Amino acid sequence: MHTRWLVFHVASGQAFFTGAACLIVAVCLTALNAQRHIRMARNVLVCLGGIFVFLSATPLSPWFYLLLLITSLLWLVRERSRPGTKYGHSEMTAQPRSRLG
Repeated sequence: MHTRWLVFHVASGQAFFTGAACLIVAVCLTALNAQRHIRMARNVLVCLGGIFVFLSATPLSPWFYLLLLITSLLWLVRERSRPGTKYGHSEMTAQPRSRLG
Protein backbone atom coordinates (compact mmCIF):
# COMPACT_ATOMS: atom_id res chain seq x y z
CA MET A 1 0.00 0.00 0.00
CA HIS A 2 2.75 2.49 0.93
CA THR A 3 4.80 1.53 -2.10
CA ARG A 4 1.89 2.22 -4.42
CA TRP A 5 1.44 5.68 -2.92
CA LEU A 6 5.15 6.44 -3.28
CA VAL A 7 5.25 5.27 -6.89
CA PHE A 8 2.22 7.38 -7.74
CA HIS A 9 3.71 10.39 -5.91
CA VAL A 10 6.96 10.17 -7.88
CA ALA A 11 5.46 9.19 -11.25
CA SER A 12 2.82 11.92 -11.19
CA GLY A 13 5.39 14.67 -10.72
CA GLN A 14 4.15 15.63 -7.27
CA ALA A 15 7.52 14.66 -5.80
CA PHE A 16 9.08 17.69 -7.48
CA PHE A 17 6.74 20.03 -5.61
CA THR A 18 7.18 18.11 -2.36
CA GLY A 19 10.94 18.49 -2.74
CA ALA A 20 10.63 22.17 -3.58
CA ALA A 21 8.44 22.71 -0.50
CA CYS A 22 11.00 20.91 1.70
CA LEU A 23 13.76 23.14 0.33
CA ILE A 24 11.72 26.31 0.91
CA VAL A 25 10.97 25.31 4.52
CA ALA A 26 14.68 24.54 5.01
CA VAL A 27 15.59 28.03 3.80
CA CYS A 28 13.07 29.52 6.23
CA LEU A 29 14.52 27.46 9.09
CA THR A 30 17.97 28.81 8.26
CA ALA A 31 16.79 32.23 9.46
CA LEU A 32 16.02 30.78 12.92
CA ASN A 33 19.28 28.84 13.31
CA ALA A 34 19.05 28.93 17.07
CA GLN A 35 18.88 25.42 18.45
CA ARG A 36 20.52 22.19 17.43
CA HIS A 37 17.23 20.41 16.69
CA ILE A 38 16.20 23.18 14.27
CA ARG A 39 19.50 22.83 12.41
CA MET A 40 19.06 19.06 12.28
CA ALA A 41 15.49 19.39 10.96
CA ARG A 42 16.72 21.87 8.35
CA ASN A 43 19.46 19.49 7.18
CA VAL A 44 17.01 16.59 6.96
CA LEU A 45 14.61 18.75 4.93
CA VAL A 46 17.41 19.72 2.54
CA CYS A 47 18.33 16.08 2.01
CA LEU A 48 14.72 14.97 1.56
CA GLY A 49 13.98 17.88 -0.75
CA GLY A 50 16.98 17.09 -2.91
CA ILE A 51 16.05 13.42 -3.06
CA PHE A 52 12.45 14.17 -4.03
CA VAL A 53 13.50 16.63 -6.73
CA PHE A 54 16.03 14.15 -8.09
CA LEU A 55 13.58 11.21 -8.06
CA SER A 56 10.86 13.22 -9.75
CA ALA A 57 12.98 13.29 -12.92
CA THR A 58 11.39 16.59 -13.87
CA PRO A 59 12.95 17.67 -17.15
CA LEU A 60 14.85 20.85 -16.36
CA SER A 61 17.85 22.31 -18.11
CA PRO A 62 21.13 20.59 -17.24
CA TRP A 63 22.64 23.94 -16.22
CA PHE A 64 19.83 24.36 -13.69
CA TYR A 65 20.59 20.98 -12.11
CA LEU A 66 24.28 21.89 -12.04
CA LEU A 67 23.47 25.23 -10.41
CA LEU A 68 21.36 23.51 -7.75
CA LEU A 69 24.07 20.95 -7.06
CA ILE A 70 26.85 23.54 -6.74
CA THR A 71 24.73 25.82 -4.56
CA SER A 72 23.78 22.95 -2.25
CA LEU A 73 27.36 21.75 -1.91
CA LEU A 74 28.66 25.26 -1.19
CA TRP A 75 25.94 25.72 1.43
CA LEU A 76 26.80 22.43 3.13
CA VAL A 77 30.52 23.28 3.20
CA ARG A 78 29.74 26.69 4.66
CA GLU A 79 27.52 25.16 7.34
CA ARG A 80 30.23 22.74 8.41
CA SER A 81 32.90 25.44 8.60
CA ARG A 82 30.82 28.04 10.44
CA PRO A 83 32.36 29.10 13.78
CA GLY A 84 30.39 28.03 16.81
CA THR A 85 29.13 24.81 15.28
CA LYS A 86 30.28 21.31 16.12
CA TYR A 87 32.72 21.30 13.21
CA GLY A 88 33.50 25.00 13.28
CA HIS A 89 37.00 26.35 13.62
CA SER A 90 36.37 28.22 16.86
CA GLU A 91 35.70 25.09 18.91
CA MET A 92 38.44 23.04 17.31
CA THR A 93 41.16 25.64 17.88
CA ALA A 94 39.98 26.90 21.25
CA GLN A 95 42.71 26.94 23.89
CA PRO A 96 41.99 25.80 27.44
CA ARG A 97 41.91 28.57 30.00
CA SER A 98 44.67 28.76 32.51
CA ARG A 99 43.84 28.91 36.22
CA LEU A 100 47.05 30.70 37.11
CA GLY A 101 46.53 33.92 39.00
